[in-house]
Amino acid sequence: MIGHAIESVAEFILELIFQIFIEILFFYTGEFILLILTVGKRKIRWGYYSNDSIAKTMILFDVSVVIGFVFWIISIGYIAKLFG
Repeated sequence: MIGHAIESVAEFILELIFQIFIEILFFYTGEFILLILTVGKRKIRWGYYSNDSIAKTMILFDVSVVIGFVFWIISIGYIAKLFG
């Protein structure tokens, strides 16, 4: 019984760490792509938009995550097609 609870907590912590890692990867990939597309006019926000309002922060964060996600999906699909 206790072993199952410890196992569940450990699984939850690992999933949380993995989710945070993936979100950070997508976020900074999206930020980097926006930097390239705007030719340096829009700088990478290392502080996760901490000086903006909560709504603006979440919208800008989500935009960066979606751009990063799309980039990695296209990249993985291209690599799979190239080698598959």
